[in-house]
Amino acid sequence: MTYKYFLISTSMALVLASCGGTADSTTTTAAPSTTVTVVTTAPPTASTTQAPTDTTAATTTSAAPTTTTTPTTTTTPPTHIVVVAGGTIVGGVERVKVAEAEAVTIEVTTDVADELHIHGLDLYFDLTAGVNTVTFQPEARGIFEAELEGSGLLLFELQVS
Repeated sequence: MTYKYFLISTSMALVLASCGGTADSTTTTAAPSTTVTVVTTAPPTASTTQAPTDTTAATTTSAAPTTTTTPTTTTTPPTHIVVVAGGTIVGGVERVKVAEAEAVTIEVTTDVADELHIHGLDLYFDLTAGVNTVTFQPEARGIFEAELEGSGLLLFELQVS
């Protein structure tokens, strides 16, 4: 349809340019200066028409095979802290409660070198001045005293059940 308008306006320009003269006269005419504005409005086609969008998404759920895994965890035993300063226990003597064969970690901070002795279990650990960490598993039930062997200072009571 737009080509039709373009051809009509071009034909008119040619007709107007050829007017005015006889066969024996010499006429020089300049090419016409014509400004043509072409506005194209195409009817909607399948490529320019947008189908309405469905805002509801379809969801397909398929059951995947189920695998049950029991996680393997490595637990760090709780650390029981004892601080010795100037020959006394900071905070007083405490009772540490654990289960039989459960790992026990004791952190002893002391201002003197000595030996930790847990009576009844016959466990001995050398301690230096500073922070010392010992870990053990009691193999008997009962209440056991832990002391600095050299000074005889009671550090804590260990209750194993």
